Amino acid sequence: MVYKDNPLSQHGKVAVISGGAGGIGFATGKLLAEYGAKVVLLDIDENLGTKAAKEIENEGGNAIFIKCDITSNEECKKAIEIVDQKYGRIDILFNNAGVAIRKTVVELEEEWDLVIDVGLKGTYLLSKYAIPIMARGGGGSIVNTGSGWGLKGGDKA
Repeated sequence: MVYKDNPLSQHGKVAVISGGAGGIGFATGKLLAEYGAKVVLLDIDENLGTKAAKEIENEGGNAIFIKCDITSNEECKKAIEIVDQKYGRIDILFNNAGVAIRKTVVELEEEWDLVIDVGLKGTYLLSKYAIPIMARGGGGSIVNTGSGWGLKGGDKA
């Protein structure tokens, strides 16, 4: 673990990460925990999310998992309320969850709403509920990620 006097220390801060059960979200959670943050992993995959939080805890970090479908207003509100009740603050919101569908524009129709809801609506909803808590605590940082596929595109592979 990184000591409190490290200039990169996140000691005492609370970080909420969507898509936190795997990939970039999980790796970010591990790193923030290593620097002393209390990490909240949000994801729809309860088994993977629980396992991810336990792994961070087993490595000496502080992490919890909250099952949350970020396309749901009610679930986003509830998840952020849980964080507020448990920690009383949010310092970092990492809107990381995303969906990649490997289809062409012509083929992509059924999945369109899911891609938009996870990538945009979920980012909006979590931010909507986290910002008042951040403001109450004097501010915070929101990081929004997007896929390179959204910028460049690619084939179906």
